[in-house]
Amino acid sequence: MRNGDVKLREYAEMVHGAAIYRDGVEALLDSSSREDIAKMLKIFYAATGLAGEAGEVANKVKKILRDNGGIVDDEIRRKVLGELGGVAWYLNATAEEFDLRIEDVLNYNYDQLMDRQARNVLKGDGDDR
Repeated sequence: MRNGDVKLREYAEMVHGAAIYRDGVEALLDSSSREDIAKMLKIFYAATGLAGEAGEVANKVKKILRDNGGIVDDEIRRKVLGELGGVAWYLNATAEEFDLRIEDVLNYNYDQLMDRQARNVLKGDGDDR
């Protein structure tokens, strides 16, 4: 643990050293086929699109409190609907890039939640509860 404020250059150097994803990128480029690289880029595009759309939903919800006094009206509902449509599109695209059907995702999640409910572990955190 540090004692005192971190300097900007020191922080940048630490980040550079911890950026191990760069090795993964180099390994992908050095030893993968064009098809493998294309597959990874498709997954990257779909997954980052999903994250972006989910962020846009969160931003709309934030603005309900900040700009609309916590009131959900028809205009806000319409805007959130549009963003949720983007989430649905990218969720489906991400599933497809992993050779999954959206039904597979929903069935897996349903079974997982029913199991957690049966074991009384809906509360808490962690993937393996």
